Amino acid sequence: QVIPTPKETAQQKEHNHNNQSTMPRTAEQQNAKSHLDFTAEEAHNKGSSIEKSATSKFSIRKGRSTERIIKSLPDATNNSKDKNTKEWTINKLQFNAVGLLGRNDKINTLNACWNRMMQPDQQTKEVVMISGYSGTGKTTLAFQVKKKIKNERGAFVTGKFDQYNSGKPLSAISQAFGELCRMIVKKGATLCKEIEDVLRAELQSEVYLLTQLVPDLKEVINQETQHTKKTSDENSSEARQMKLNYALRVFVRAMNSHFSPLVLCLDDLQWADTSSLDIIELLVSDVQNRGSLMIIGCYRSNEVEGNHVLSDFLSNLHEMQTRNDDLLCLTQMELGNLGKEEVNQAIMALLSVDKKSHTDGLANICYRRTMGNPFFLFEFLRLLEEEGLLSFHLGIFQWKWDEKNINLK
Repeated sequence: QVIPTPKETAQQKEHNHNNQSTMPRTAEQQNAKSHLDFTAEEAHNKGSSIEKSATSKFSIRKGRSTERIIKSLPDATNNSKDKNTKEWTINKLQFNAVGLLGRNDKINTLNACWNRMMQPDQQTKEVVMISGYSGTGKTTLAFQVKKKIKNERGAFVTGKFDQYNSGKPLSAISQAFGELCRMIVKKGATLCKEIEDVLRAELQSEVYLLTQLVPDLKEVINQETQHTKKTSDENSSEARQMKLNYALRVFVRAMNSHFSPLVLCLDDLQWADTSSLDIIELLVSDVQNRGSLMIIGCYRSNEVEGNHVLSDFLSNLHEMQTRNDDLLCLTQMELGNLGKEEVNQAIMALLSVDKKSHTDGLANICYRRTMGNPFFLFEFLRLLEEEGLLSFHLGIFQWKWDEKNINLK
């Protein structure tokens, strides 16, 4: 008997391995290989659907991270993806999914203001004042109007007054009008020229008053505005303010003719300067503006006392409406904190829980800690997640929390 050399043995082994690899597989072997090679990406390409149990088995067999598989589930289980499909991760708190709980009556009131403004040949200006403590969702409520703008040939622009910048007059109005100018620029040179022609026809060289307040307007008129030497009358602040008031009215008329409805949302009105409040009164009382105009103001009611300038402003609006209700319609609404039931609904939405009884205990703790303030509620839940007292259990696809230790916080 001839003993093969080591080299021959190695060659024989390689030959045997090649023979095995080329042998036809049984149906069971082929199915096993297909299962091991299956990926979430292939499932999406084939338009297949992965059940959670199959995904769990697959992740164990392939040694993949379960979290990675979870993140790919939206792509794997949805056959069609469009621009409205939101990216999400199941093991993260989805604060955007909660929405405006407990505000249905306020939303209905806001919708009524919108519908009134949008009536044909309606010349009444809508003024909506939303008050409440910090964190109650005033701005979020105001932004419900922005969703309606998408279906109209209008604009929704915002400005925010700053507590530490109160010495700068008209700051929030400047922000809002600057946003309008940037929208005009995006629409092209033709519209810019139309706006420029209207402004120059009415204001001539005094357009410079607007460019000083709204620097973005220089991009619309596309050139530096020159003005003549000041006269003795213009040297007084009163004369200058009167010219600026007229210029701003002309500006809003021009913008409102192209953006109708036009919605100005001004936040933190409790820090507004008197000049800004005067301008708002001028704009809503402008009978020559034929466009649909709504001004929404948000402010902290706990920071506005009886002698506050905003109190005088609201009184003036009431008087204007009393004298002529065809001129403006003033709507005031105040947002309070959420009740226990609404806090529980918010937590159920955040944690994807269907049964109210499952979150009752956690909701009671959160309500006691935050008194139902939406902002503080979400911050408290975010803190619990960061500290590991509220976490997503990847094994059972559920949120878990430690009520005993949460109650000690």
